[in-house]
Amino acid sequence: MNYFYVQINPPIGELRASWPSHAIYETLYDDNLIERFNVYRCIEEKESLSSHQQFYQTKNGLHKYEILLVDIKIGNKLNGNHGIIHGGIISLLFDEAMGWARGIMIHPNDPTVIYVTANLTVNFRSPLMEGSEAVIRVYHESTVNSKVRFSAVLEAHDGSVVFAEAGGLFLPTKSKL
Repeated sequence: MNYFYVQINPPIGELRASWPSHAIYETLYDDNLIERFNVYRCIEEKESLSSHQQFYQTKNGLHKYEILLVDIKIGNKLNGNHGIIHGGIISLLFDEAMGWARGIMIHPNDPTVIYVTANLTVNFRSPLMEGSEAVIRVYHESTVNSKVRFSAVLEAHDGSVVFAEAGGLFLPTKSKL
């Protein structure tokens, strides 16, 4: 199946105005920190741009719906050891990417209901070095009642290196807005 990506996140100025204390878009989005975090929704070639249908992707024999791709560039000031990006930063990137995926899938009529991360598991496969460019691919695993599960992979642009893999569970909660 042929597919392409459409960028969905607004310009950084709009994000900063909307989320003035956001961890990525305000605090860590800068030179030498998170230098790029562009979010793209996967769209099937025959699909209209307004549709929210996901496409079927087969990877390693498992059938998943890839719904989101995030193009990232990490600077040189988010290291743990010896120029390797800190695992906590990688976990944050996964959590944010899955949050965007959840936003594509779920449009609650009640604005006081928000989804929060109930569980995030990260398995590190290869060091992500400072100054790296990579992509995060997010897959919808399941939705049961109001529980939404995702998996994701952080890899080189050409797919030749997998830096980390993650799984997450998102649950609704009432917000005091």
